Amino acid sequence: MSEQFWPFLTAAAEELPHEAYVTGLHPLLIMLIGIAVGAFLLLIVAAYFFSKQKKKAEKEIAEVSGYFQTERLQTESILEDLGLGVMAFSPDGRLRLANQAMRDLLGEPLPEQLDDFLSEYGEENGLKASALLGAPVSRAELRLDKKIISLQLRASSDPEKGVIAKILVARDITREREEEQRRKAFVANVSHELKTPLTIIKTYSESLIDWGIDEKSSDAVKSDLNRILDDVNRMETLIEDLLLLSTLDARGEALRMEETDMAVLVRQLVERCRIQAEEKDISLNCYVMSSLPHAFADRQAIERVLLNIIQNAIKYTDKNGRIDVFVTKIWQDIVIKVKDNGKGIEEKHQKSIFERFYRVDNTGSRKYGGTGLGLAIAKELTELHHGKITLHSAPTRGSEFSVTLPSAVKIYRQVMLSLVQPGSEEADDPLIREAKAELLAQAREMGMEAKSLQDLTRAERERLAAPYKDDQGTEDDEHQDEDFAGIISGEKDPAEHSAAALSRKDGETETEEDDAAEEKKEKPEEKQEPEQEDAADPASDAETQAESSGQ
Repeated sequence: MSEQFWPFLTAAAEELPHEAYVTGLHPLLIMLIGIAVGAFLLLIVAAYFFSKQKKKAEKEIAEVSGYFQTERLQTESILEDLGLGVMAFSPDGRLRLANQAMRDLLGEPLPEQLDDFLSEYGEENGLKASALLGAPVSRAELRLDKKIISLQLRASSDPEKGVIAKILVARDITREREEEQRRKAFVANVSHELKTPLTIIKTYSESLIDWGIDEKSSDAVKSDLNRILDDVNRMETLIEDLLLLSTLDARGEALRMEETDMAVLVRQLVERCRIQAEEKDISLNCYVMSSLPHAFADRQAIERVLLNIIQNAIKYTDKNGRIDVFVTKIWQDIVIKVKDNGKGIEEKHQKSIFERFYRVDNTGSRKYGGTGLGLAIAKELTELHHGKITLHSAPTRGSEFSVTLPSAVKIYRQVMLSLVQPGSEEADDPLIREAKAELLAQAREMGMEAKSLQDLTRAERERLAAPYKDDQGTEDDEHQDEDFAGIISGEKDPAEHSAAALSRKDGETETEEDDAAEEKKEKPEEKQEPEQEDAADPASDAETQAESSGQ
């Protein structure tokens, strides 16, 4: 601007008379200078406002761009979190979007054109034919390697613009198809398991009617009736399993928890199964650690769990085999191990062995009986007790099932802790709910009047919690743990195991250590006072301590 006006101003100044320089500036010159200054100021103001509007526009553009960027990221995040493979094609069939899930399902690289995708993945399953016929939604299943993938192609349309995109959605349905096959196999198996005893019942009943009870010997009649009774019991067991599954789905509302002596329970179950083991000449042994704490459990539920495992071990162990049942403790948990030298289970089956309807070998299951529900029920019942069940096995080397249950003391501690930290335990947990009711009953027996545990005073809570404080255990307990670990691993012979670690049933043979102790007591010169005698028996003290802590 100054370059344009400066020559004009110079020429005008030259035409002015000399006096103008002396007396003052010519009005014209003043006017021109004013115009130039005004124009300059106007330019400055215009530049300022232009800059301000530019910054505002840039800010708005940035906000809009950020909004769309955020929306795009949110959309991509949603697409990734869906667990579905998604591909978006433009109306002319070009790939515009593909999430990571789709790449994981189909692999890299993905086809860049819809026609290429349909030719590669839609020829055999009819997806391409359906799409070419103009179907609004085309569906098909794709078998790729060991996966089964569901494909759905849909045209996304706008009333004014028509088709704006073609969306392809893929979903891995392998597990669903496997579950469907298992359900079908289960229905077929249940039908077989029900029809077989019904056929036998019908056959023997008809035999009794046709031949007449009077025409058969009493032994023959009894044999037929016993066979009928066995198959009726078989059907009842199957129906009970099915009903129990429905109960478990209701989070164990039918469970009735109480303090349970696991040592007594396991011994009783082993004795119940002993006749079945002896029929196959199987050696069935039970080893129970002394000073074993009580469990807080539903006795019938735990019986079902352990009976299933022990009876399975007997079924799948050959004649002259061996089954060892160990009951021990690890910290405040009770561990029951059932170890056999039977057929074993292949590794590929071990992850699914506890699933409903799963059977390792249909032929084997038919031979030995069963529906594939036993271990699934055992697992769910154990987990309702806050426990776990595990399997270690190898073909021809036998199997080892372990059931771990928290002790009653441990459960009570959790409840007492929930009083200090409200909300630490779920309100609908059947085990915790029953434990709270048991502790409240104990509090009332101790003279504490309250509608709930929360109503107890701090002093009452401390008094109630006194029997459930940490028990460090004794030196003998540590030796027992070591001894049991050696027996379970096979490093030690159970027959040579210390009497302090193995609880004996009434009538069992005493060990050499006990014989030596008795001889020592019979010597007059070495006779000790009763108090000293009790003090010298740490195993007995440990048992007494454990019993008192479990009450």
